[in-house]
Amino acid sequence: MSDKVSDIETLAILMNIKKSLNFPEIVVEKLLKRGENIVVVVPKDGKKVVMFPTEANTGIYTRIDIEKGSQLTDAFFPELPKVLGTYQLKTLFTTGVCLSSEYCYWEGVFEYREGISLDDLRTDLEGIKTVDSVKMTILAPLA
Repeated sequence: MSDKVSDIETLAILMNIKKSLNFPEIVVEKLLKRGENIVVVVPKDGKKVVMFPTEANTGIYTRIDIEKGSQLTDAFFPELPKVLGTYQLKTLFTTGVCLSSEYCYWEGVFEYREGISLDDLRTDLEGIKTVDSVKMTILAPLA
């Protein structure tokens, strides 16, 4: 088993629809009605690809590791939407996974707009009960 980041995490990228996708024109036209960019999410198992058209020029990939021995339960889920709602983040993708009774994490991909303090968002997410760590990555369009 590899320890490379790409093997243990969901891949999320943001691309320009016209520059990056080679789909039939009818598909491209339909996607462009929702925005000029697309966020592509490939979960770590690689079994599917999920795409979300967006008007945003940037996005945020967030991974929250849950404290060892904790689960994705009532201690976590009531607080998460409160924090996300404070920042009015538009959610494109979320998943919560417990790989064992000892290891759980939650991931989300959001549209990002200027004016959102990533430091404040990280601090607020880290303040949720049972959160062990928070990783955030800015998604910018690939050339």
